Amino acid sequence: MIRINPSGIILEVSGVVRGTRLDFTDTYGDKLILKPNLYGINIDVNEFNLFSDRYFTLSSDTNTDAFIFDADTGNLIAGGNITISGVYNGNGSGLTNVNAYTLNGYTSDSFVKRAGDSMFGNLNMTTAKLIFGSSPDIKISFGDPYRIELRPNTLAFRTASNFVFEKADGLPMMEIDSSAGQMISYANLDLQSNNLTQVNKAKVNSIVFRTARTEATAAALLAALEDGEMVLWKPGGGPLALAVKYGANDLRWQNLIAAAESWPDDVHALAVEYNGEIYRAQVHTGY
Repeated sequence: MIRINPSGIILEVSGVVRGTRLDFTDTYGDKLILKPNLYGINIDVNEFNLFSDRYFTLSSDTNTDAFIFDADTGNLIAGGNITISGVYNGNGSGLTNVNAYTLNGYTSDSFVKRAGDSMFGNLNMTTAKLIFGSSPDIKISFGDPYRIELRPNTLAFRTASNFVFEKADGLPMMEIDSSAGQMISYANLDLQSNNLTQVNKAKVNSIVFRTARTEATAAALLAALEDGEMVLWKPGGGPLALAVKYGANDLRWQNLIAAAESWPDDVHALAVEYNGEIYRAQVHTGY
C-alpha cells in the first residue's frame, strides 16, 4: 500500500518497492533515514555519509560479517587479507600482533631484537657509540675466555694467553705473554720523558740484557748512547762492565767480576748473568 502524507511531501510505503532506479533531488542533506535517526544516508559537500547506531558490516552469501567497522570506537575487523596499494600513515604505537612478511623489503630475520639476538654481518657505526651501563658485568664477550668485564673500580681484560698491541701496518708494538710471564716491548719504553721534573721509577725483580755493547773505546760508546742509557759493555779484550751515560760528556762504568773476592766486608750490589756466567758488581767497604 502506498500512502501520501497529507502534507504532500512524505511518501509512505508499507510493502515492497521494486524499481530500476531511485533518484533523489540534487541537494545536500539526508537522503535515506531508517529506524528514525539511527541509520541513514546523508550527502554533504564532497561527502557521502553513512550512519549507524554502532556497527557497519559487510557480508557475502558465503562469508557473514567479513568486514566489521565499529563506529563508536573506530575499530576495524576484517576476516581476510587487507591490501593497501598506497601508504599507511598514522601512529604505529597502536598496532599490535603485527606479523608482516617484510618491512621495507627486509624479512624478519634481517633485524636484531632488542631483547637479545645474534648478528651475522658487520655493524658499521660511523658517528654513533656503544654505551654500556655502569653495573659490574661482562660488557663484551668474544667467546670464552676472551672478554671485557667491568668490576668495582676495575676494567678487566681477559684472554687465553697473550695480549698484542699492533700498529696500523700489523707490526707488534707491545706483547703481554701470560704463559711466559713476561711483557715484550718492540719499541723504546719511555717513562714520561715529557715531564723531566717528575721522578719516575721502574720497580722490577730483575733486568735481562739481551746483548752487550762492543765499542772499543769509552768515547765511541759515549757517542752511541742516549743520556741516562745503561748498557752492558764488553770492549774487545776488556772485562765486562755496566756502563751509564751520565751526561753529554760523562760515561761511567763499573767492571764486573766473575767471582766474588774473599773479603768479608764486600757487598755485592748487583749481579748480572751474561753468556751463562754470573758477574757481580762489588762495593768495597773498610779499605
